[in-house]
Amino acid sequence: MKIVETRVPTPIVPGAFFTGKVERVTEYEKIPPAFVAKIGDSGFQEEFPGEQAIVMNAKGKGLVVLSGCAHRGIVNTVKHAQRISGNR
Repeated sequence: MKIVETRVPTPIVPGAFFTGKVERVTEYEKIPPAFVAKIGDSGFQEEFPGEQAIVMNAKGKGLVVLSGCAHRGIVNTVKHAQRISGNR
């Protein structure tokens, strides 16, 4: 298995793509302070910069967003999906 990190929207098949980095645009969706990452002995607030979702344009239905944990916020994820897909 080869793991590839995508930071920009990346097509999977026609009409479906990975979101790339999800921007945080809402004030009310915050990552809990208890989510701390450690490197060596240092701890810092985790921001989950690599978290993504899969977005699909379902014919006649609209936008479908498949999210994993949504630590960056499900509203942020949906707004990002709308912006990059052009589908409201």
